[in-house]
Amino acid sequence: MRFLILCAYAFFFCLLPVSLQASPLITERVSDYASILTKEQKQKITRLLIDFESQTTNQIAIVTLPTLDNRSIEDVTYEAFNQFKLGQKKQANGVLIVLAVKEHKMRIEVGKGLEGDLTDLQTQIIQKESMAPEFKKGNYAAGLEAGVEKIIQAITKEPAQASTKPNTYTPRWIDLFILLIPFLATVMALRALFRKLMSLGSRGQRYNSHHNDYQSRDYSSYSSNNSSDNDSFSGGGGDSSGGGSSSDW
Repeated sequence: MRFLILCAYAFFFCLLPVSLQASPLITERVSDYASILTKEQKQKITRLLIDFESQTTNQIAIVTLPTLDNRSIEDVTYEAFNQFKLGQKKQANGVLIVLAVKEHKMRIEVGKGLEGDLTDLQTQIIQKESMAPEFKKGNYAAGLEAGVEKIIQAITKEPAQASTKPNTYTPRWIDLFILLIPFLATVMALRALFRKLMSLGSRGQRYNSHHNDYQSRDYSSYSSNNSSDNDSFSGGGGDSSGGGSSSDW
């Protein structure tokens, strides 16, 4: 009887989410597992992230990995983001930057609440134009700092002000075009929504197929370089639906 009870407990424990047994990938604002930053560089970037969060409540975190261990950077980033619950719960305003040094891959994952301000195209441009050129030269700190600054600029951009000059004449073709704008915008929005849903469906299948693999990964085997004792950092309950983009250098 006692043996059956022990077996039942063991079976129940195996059914628990293995993520509860694994160490989280994000432990601080800059988790430098690849040891590519000096203490001073890490502190400078961390201070930038702390100041931005204190001003806006938006959370940005960075993770550098020595290798992906044959996993996709999309799955690793998505899992790390949602396991840590980056960003605030209601705003879902988190951003995660992940670098895999051996594979020369990177990804910017964007929380649901910031996808309108930081689009997939913008994250791709930031990686290609601001981060990749520095990474190719081995200037990881400069690339990360430039990427963070561009992300902050995109999120906090000032809205364009409408002109106050009166229009004295408007050609008829412009009137027709203006009337077509709502229709075209609706068509484009529906098309984008359809593509997004298809992308999420694909992401969900890929996530489920590899779920046990990276959920069971215990990141305590990694050691974050120059851990900051004064960087008290925790997720606020945010999540990601897979927004963002990946690139290489």
